[in-house]
Amino acid sequence: MGKDDIYDIMFNMKFAAKQMNKSATQAEKASEKEKMNVKKALEKGNPEAARIYAENAIRKRNESLNYLRLASRIDAAHSRIQTAVQMKAVTKAMQSSVKGMDKILGSMDPMKIAKVMDQFEQQVGTMDVNLGTTDAAFQGASASTVPMGQVDSLLEQVAAENNMDISEQLGGGPLRTRIGNPQQSNEVTEDDISARLAKLQSL
Repeated sequence: MGKDDIYDIMFNMKFAAKQMNKSATQAEKASEKEKMNVKKALEKGNPEAARIYAENAIRKRNESLNYLRLASRIDAAHSRIQTAVQMKAVTKAMQSSVKGMDKILGSMDPMKIAKVMDQFEQQVGTMDVNLGTTDAAFQGASASTVPMGQVDSLLEQVAAENNMDISEQLGGGPLRTRIGNPQQSNEVTEDDISARLAKLQSL
């Protein structure tokens, strides 16, 4: 691999990191929009819809954080390569790990990029303490489940921020047993959310 090839890949790494940061911003905006929907649903006395919007808001917030973490890992790898090039210390291990990056970076697939970052960190000895967690977080099942406790906290937060007393519409007892089915699992999948939202909209 020539020096020009490495520079091309470094350019693509900076571009990929920029795109990940852009995606993080978009996901954060989507999260804030869902939080506004929580407020509107509570104002209309519709706690079930409020819970669904809260779940969406948390998922989008987690998605934003995952994009930010991935952007940080790409930046760190870029800095490592840049330093090696400047010091003329590009090792065979680094050349090998960098060689397969170009096509993966061009795909803009977070899962694939996270995995190639794993490989880079392993091969050049910059093992990240969170190695393997970013790509796992982007996997469908992990990214689409929302712990009930987080949903309850967000509902309470939105109500408090807007000086709303939602105790009457929620009834007595703990929040997680007041809204929805008290026998349901402590995690809600994206499919569950879509189905419930569609049901509410058809009423």
